Amino acid sequence: MARERDTTEREFKMLKEIHGGMTIEQAAERLGVSTTTVDNWRDDLREGVEFLDSYIKVDFGRRNRMDTTVHPIFLPANSSEVYALLMILQEYAKDHPREPRGMMAEKLAGKVHHQLTLYARDLVDKNLVESGVGVPDDVCPNFEKDNHGGCEPIYLTMLEKSVARVSIVYDVGDGESACVRGKLSCRCPVQPGCVRVEPLGAADESEDLEIEYDKIVFVEPLGK
Repeated sequence: MARERDTTEREFKMLKEIHGGMTIEQAAERLGVSTTTVDNWRDDLREGVEFLDSYIKVDFGRRNRMDTTVHPIFLPANSSEVYALLMILQEYAKDHPREPRGMMAEKLAGKVHHQLTLYARDLVDKNLVESGVGVPDDVCPNFEKDNHGGCEPIYLTMLEKSVARVSIVYDVGDGESACVRGKLSCRCPVQPGCVRVEPLGAADESEDLEIEYDKIVFVEPLGK
């Protein structure tokens, strides 16, 4: 879990710089501090910090390269924009039930709402209720990676984002299963609750296969 601490302006400057990637030595020189200080900041950010109701975490690669997987750090939106965003996310989730992106939209709405101040909630929640979509259930952000395997929504969306070739095993009924090799399609499925797959070697999208999410047994990336 993130822990509360006094996060300085320089640390946020470092966090901004490392979005583009730089070494510890480059960060220290740019910010006018020692490499030990940057190391300490890096350790704090790796563990995760809580700052002004926002949760921040950074991963660091090899050879002293520093890369953040948190984009963006803060939500650059006013209350009207947050209201519109929550409306869109919840409407998408409602229109795409039991689909990875729909499930993630619902979770993302909860994360955004969780980080609103009490003042912002007073401005947003009343209108969300009156609109009919309702107030999302708060979801506390965590720092889990999205590549933990299986068929979790965040994992499937990561594979889709990466245009990965995958093997999907799914239940076809009567205790039987089938397997398809292809790419998770960025096109929304026609049938609700399904995942759309582009089979390898397919001529066009007319050959796309739609599989009910609840019937997916396992998804495994194929080798290059």
